Amino acid sequence: MTVSTFELAAADEAHRAESIIQRERVAIDLAGAELAAMPLMNPATLPAVSIFRIRYESEGIPVSGFLFFPPTEGPHPAVIFNRGGFGEFGMLRPDLAFLQLADLAAEGFVVAASQYRGTGGAPGRDEFGGADVADVLALIDVLDGMEEVDPERIGMMGHSRGGMMTWLALARTGRIKAAAILAGPTDLPGGLVARPEMMEVYSRAISADRARVIAGLEERSALRFADALPRETPILLIHGTADWRVSPTDSLRMAEQLLDLRIPFRLVLLEGAEHGFSEHRLEVQRMVRDWFARFLAEDPELPEVSPHGP
Repeated sequence: MTVSTFELAAADEAHRAESIIQRERVAIDLAGAELAAMPLMNPATLPAVSIFRIRYESEGIPVSGFLFFPPTEGPHPAVIFNRGGFGEFGMLRPDLAFLQLADLAAEGFVVAASQYRGTGGAPGRDEFGGADVADVLALIDVLDGMEEVDPERIGMMGHSRGGMMTWLALARTGRIKAAAILAGPTDLPGGLVARPEMMEVYSRAISADRARVIAGLEERSALRFADALPRETPILLIHGTADWRVSPTDSLRMAEQLLDLRIPFRLVLLEGAEHGFSEHRLEVQRMVRDWFARFLAEDPELPEVSPHGP
């Protein structure tokens, strides 16, 4: 694979937004045979996707991120992608996950992704779902300023920690019309029972004594704030049954709350899948694509979630 051979050139002035501070075009140099062998939906169109490395403003902080544009004219629906990890671990890089975002753009979606503050040369500190949630919400402003984007059709997806960021964002804005959450934690204090080593990461992120760290984890756990979620944003939950990093019971328990609240959702448990869905990457990619195609359509029909039928 030659995914690492990225070249930067002058930014396309066609892709503008007032909140973008800097734009640099990114070119992917991949041999056709290698690209065709990857678990992607649309490798033939992928080279025509326009990719930009950006810096954008979030609460006065120049945060790093990426934009992916379809090869066709817009306006297009858009998807905000929230990465997993903490700090430099999990940063967006020229790897398969990066190409999967370009693959989604090849299917007709503008994709925006953040590295979060404190990472990728940006000042500030990664708080793992604290003030850095503003970096996710600021991408809505970035997309609003683009003629290629239909501002009424913005979705959001996140994997792992990015799933937690998606829950937090959904509780703070009504702008997200559909969401997909992959292996996202919803009970962070509970997760410490199986993975006590995560307390070191959480302590670095929240920077407080143990009691305050636990309180901060409670605030970041969607099981505790499900009532604040919008009632008309369909949510796709995908989790692997062999995930040791984030227990699949986090998605199961969250699905119970969504059911009680009559929020439209679909829960998919993939048999034997681990945290990164390595055995099911293309299947997951297609499920996410189909979910957004359905609910980011120009006139989507929401499912009837109240009890009904003969």
